[in-house]
Amino acid sequence: MTREIIWDGTTIGILIEHAGGVDDYIVPPVVLGEDGHLIQGESLLQAVIDTGVTVQVPVVQNCTPALLAELDRRLARASEVLGVPILS
Repeated sequence: MTREIIWDGTTIGILIEHAGGVDDYIVPPVVLGEDGHLIQGESLLQAVIDTGVTVQVPVVQNCTPALLAELDRRLARASEVLGVPILS
């Protein structure tokens, strides 16, 4: 099962849940800067390409350094509260 992690109306991560809660994790977003260039998510995208697995990945666009710091803080907090790691 999957659930969206939402912050101010924007999906910032996807919680992937398995039966029994074993091996659950958060899929972080692909982050694009104000100029449209990839800031964060290259390894995630490469893993999707390498494995051929289809996965829902949120995209955050027009991200400033301050927004990226807040996004990382919010994802870390979600990880702590839910007790699951963030996929890296």
